[in-house]
Amino acid sequence: MDDDLNTPRAYAALFKLVKAAEGGLKAARREEKALDAAQAAAALSAMEEMDQVFGFFYEPEAPWMAKPKQGAAADASADGVDVAALPGDVKGLIESRAAAKAAKDWAEADRIRDELVSKGFAVKDAKSGVVVTRV
Repeated sequence: MDDDLNTPRAYAALFKLVKAAEGGLKAARREEKALDAAQAAAALSAMEEMDQVFGFFYEPEAPWMAKPKQGAAADASADGVDVAALPGDVKGLIESRAAAKAAKDWAEADRIRDELVSKGFAVKDAKSGVVVTRV
């Protein structure tokens, strides 16, 4: 711990490993030589072990993004609270909006979104699903 796990050296080692693995993959594409399965597995294992210590490969979430769940209405959250914890009428509106969007009834989906805003909830569609926040 005296040298703070020597993070710069770890980044350099990881970069060297990734560069070597990439070189092997490029050579395999050119059909000059193949990166054999054992080498690929060893490189992946080394990268995963380094990630366990240093957390290189994390993807930070935007604070307003919900973690994806199953189903259109289940994808919604409100300030980190599951849809199940929302008032019943709000939960029903979220489900109705999802159904309207699935049926491509955009006018109805917009009307429901406006109704949710009047009840104090904003709805935003994201790649990970529907995100509901309090307004």
